[in-house]
Amino acid sequence: MITFWVNGEGMFGVQNYLSHRGKAIVAHFEPRLYDGLDGSRIHLTGGPQIFAALDQLTAAQRELVGHMWDAHAAAAPQAPRLNDPRRVLLRFELLHRLWEEGLNTFRVYRTEQADQVSAFPVFVRHIHRHNGPATRLVRTPDDLRRVLTALRIRGRRLRDYMIVEFCDTSGPDGRFRKYAAFKVGPHIIPSHVFASHEWALKSEWNEPTVDSVREGLQYQHDNPHAAWLARVFDLAGIDYGRIDYGVAGGVPQVWEINLNATLGRAEGQSRHTGLDPALKALRDSGRDIFHAQLRSAFLELDAYPPGTDREAIIDEPLQGRLRQDARRRRRRKRIAGWLERLYDNPLVNRPVKRLYALLPRR
Repeated sequence: MITFWVNGEGMFGVQNYLSHRGKAIVAHFEPRLYDGLDGSRIHLTGGPQIFAALDQLTAAQRELVGHMWDAHAAAAPQAPRLNDPRRVLLRFELLHRLWEEGLNTFRVYRTEQADQVSAFPVFVRHIHRHNGPATRLVRTPDDLRRVLTALRIRGRRLRDYMIVEFCDTSGPDGRFRKYAAFKVGPHIIPSHVFASHEWALKSEWNEPTVDSVREGLQYQHDNPHAAWLARVFDLAGIDYGRIDYGVAGGVPQVWEINLNATLGRAEGQSRHTGLDPALKALRDSGRDIFHAQLRSAFLELDAYPPGTDREAIIDEPLQGRLRQDARRRRRRKRIAGWLERLYDNPLVNRPVKRLYALLPRR
C-alpha cells in the first residue's frame, strides 16, 4: 500500500481523487497527514512512501520528513520513496538554479533584492502557494516598491514572496499556453495543455476550443518534452510532482513544480460545465488517457516487495521545534484574521482600502 503524505489542504484533494478518478486503486492508497506529527514516535508502513506537499512544510517539518525517510529506508530498502526532503529544490531555489543553468531565460529575486531588478515587467507571487500571481505586471521600479508596500499593509510577510521576470510565451494567435506533466517515479506523464488570452494561466482561465483540446491530445500522444522534463525533475531532486511550463521561441520555460498538485476532482466538480457535448467528449477522452497512465504508474510503485514496518524516533529538540512551529502558525492565522476583519470593517477601513489600492490586480 502506498502511503501518500500531505498537509490538511492536500488531504481534501487526495480524497476527491480517490472518490472518482482514483477509485479503482483506492485499496492501494493510505493518505496521511503531516499535521500534528510532533511526538517522539511515528509509525511507518513498509510499503512505498510519497512525500508530497514538501513546499507547504516548515524547515523543522522537512527535517522530520528526513528522519522518516531514513527510518523507512532502513526497514524497507526495496520499497520506493519519492521526494527526499534533503534533495528537493523548492520553487525559488529551483527557478534560480534553472536560470543559472541556462534552462530558463528569466530570473527570480527575493523581495529584499527589489533594487537589483533591472528587467521589467515583473510580477510578485508567493514563494510556495499555488494561487497564481499576487499582482498584475509591474513595469517600473517605483511601481514595484508600491506593490511591496501594499503587501506589507495587508499583513503579508515579504519573505514569503518573490519577484519574477515576465517571460512572454504567447503564440501567433495571441494566446498563452500552459503545459503540465506529472512525474511518478521514473514516469513522465503529460497531463494537459491550457490555452488562454490571460498570461497568468490557471484552470479557471482556460479557454477550451476544439483546436486547443486536440492540441492537448497531441501533446499527450507525443510527450514532446519528455527528455527535457526528466532533466529538470532530476536537477530539482523531485520524484513526484507536476511541472507547469510554457514554451518561448520553441524552448520550454519552467513556471514551477507543484509537489501537491490536484490529481483529479470529485465527480461533478469540473470547472467548465457548459461545454458543447462534442467538445466535452473530446476533452474527457484526454482526461481518460492521463488518468489511466497515472493509475498505472501508482500501481507500479506498489508492485515492489514491501519491507517491515518501522517507527521513526524523533528527538526532543526537534519535537520542540515542531511544537513551536505549530504555535507560530496558529498566531499568524489569528493575525491574518484580525487584519481581514479590519479591512472589512466599514467604520475604519477607508484609509486601509486606500493603501490596499496600491496593490494592483491583473
